[in-house]
Amino acid sequence: MELSKRIKSEREKQRISQDRLAEQLHVSRQAVSKWETGQSYPDLEKLVQLSEIFKITLDELVKGDKNLEKKLIKDGKNKMSGLAILGFVLVASAVLTIIWGGSLYPVNLLNSDFMSFLVGGLVLLFLGTISIHIAPIWLPLLLST
Repeated sequence: MELSKRIKSEREKQRISQDRLAEQLHVSRQAVSKWETGQSYPDLEKLVQLSEIFKITLDELVKGDKNLEKKLIKDGKNKMSGLAILGFVLVASAVLTIIWGGSLYPVNLLNSDFMSFLVGGLVLLFLGTISIHIAPIWLPLLLST
């Protein structure tokens, strides 16, 4: 069954008006109406809330709606992976490490203290940029297992 028909059917079984359901979900009545007519889909958080309100599993609520399945897959691909986030954190840490080293010690390539900060920062920079660039390559492989 399509999600739109399922939402309407479950809402009517529970004898809940669109207004009341909208109030429980903190959305507008128009949003509920659009879900029931198939003009739009609720986000994942709202789907979980709907399954709790209707006292059915999330699987029972959404199973059989191929368009929703495609939307959820598309939305999932648009999110930044943890590996890419780690990469950006490492790059930011690298920049801060180099700046901090330059503020503590004179910027001099012969100064071993400054060089320690510089080399540490460059290692972090290298690891961060690798993480950012390989995330799109490895992410599908990790998700498929």
